[in-house]
Amino acid sequence: MRWTLFFLAASILLAQSAKVDLSPRLLEWRKEIEMRGGGRLLPVRVFVETRQGVPTYILPDDAPERPVLVRYFGDANFRAQFVRTHAVSLNYAGPEGKLFFIILNMDRFKGDEDILLSHEFGHAWLHALGLRAPALPPGGAACQAIHVGDIVQHILIREEQSRRGFDFRPQWTRELEEAVVRLRGQTPETQPPPEPCLRLERLALLVDVESGLTDGQWPNRPEFLARLPAGDPRLADLAHRLTRILSGFELTEPIEYYTALGTVLSASHLLFQPPNGTP
Repeated sequence: MRWTLFFLAASILLAQSAKVDLSPRLLEWRKEIEMRGGGRLLPVRVFVETRQGVPTYILPDDAPERPVLVRYFGDANFRAQFVRTHAVSLNYAGPEGKLFFIILNMDRFKGDEDILLSHEFGHAWLHALGLRAPALPPGGAACQAIHVGDIVQHILIREEQSRRGFDFRPQWTRELEEAVVRLRGQTPETQPPPEPCLRLERLALLVDVESGLTDGQWPNRPEFLARLPAGDPRLADLAHRLTRILSGFELTEPIEYYTALGTVLSASHLLFQPPNGTP
């Protein structure tokens, strides 16, 4: 396991720290989450360096419960998902106890750490309330569980962030604006991408933008919603339908929350069918 050997040595050589300093309002929220039985909430920084096109994962020696994290990073599918995100939340129960990791990808994240952490705290908060994300299975099915859970949970997380005074929209719209600029510079796709995980990732993003922003909050919203699924009409239609369906659920009620998860999971199977097939 060549990546693991470098993983162990690099943090010593580079003196990088996994420690995350929490603001007072995040410290208070962590206390609430842990008191509700969510286990220990452990934010941690992970660094990624790319050498000759190969990502190297650097988990510093001061990371909490480091052996548990090393086991996760030993899975190629987990690593493939991690490098595409700003942060990943992991719920773990084992001999070490109940742990909820918030793993920051320091290679990708460049914004307000408080806002990013508030989003990930939202995932932990929902878990502590009994509104759980789908279990993360091994292998390629992990991406389906991640994006299905995100589609439903992000609606509730945005509400909780706003209630607690975390103004997440300015940073979010800046990132989306950068995405629009990239899309304008690319040749529009004429066919859906063959990778189901990429289509699921786009589905989650489309539902996020359609349900979480208005045209007044971000003027380029209509352009983004049109450009991202270009060449993939099934994806655009599915995102629009799911947004409308989810708006009819009272997601804070467990029965409706889990019904919503099941609805999104069932719909997501369409993206695993041949792109030009009939639903």
